[in-house]
Amino acid sequence: MADAKAKGVARLSLETGVSDYFKPAVALYRRHGFVECPPFADYAPDPHSLFMTCDLAESA
Repeated sequence: MADAKAKGVARLSLETGVSDYFKPAVALYRRHGFVECPPFADYAPDPHSLFMTCDLAESA
């Protein structure tokens, strides 16, 4: 995230799973400022996916 911010990237977005297997990853993303968001780019709504984004200008 620091590297992206240093390069002028304003926002990072990701897609991950929603099953219990992904809970540790989702917790990590939340700790680093990611919040849930609608699907982005070419993604479509999917009950097996969680979409998250982080505004690097607002992150610590």
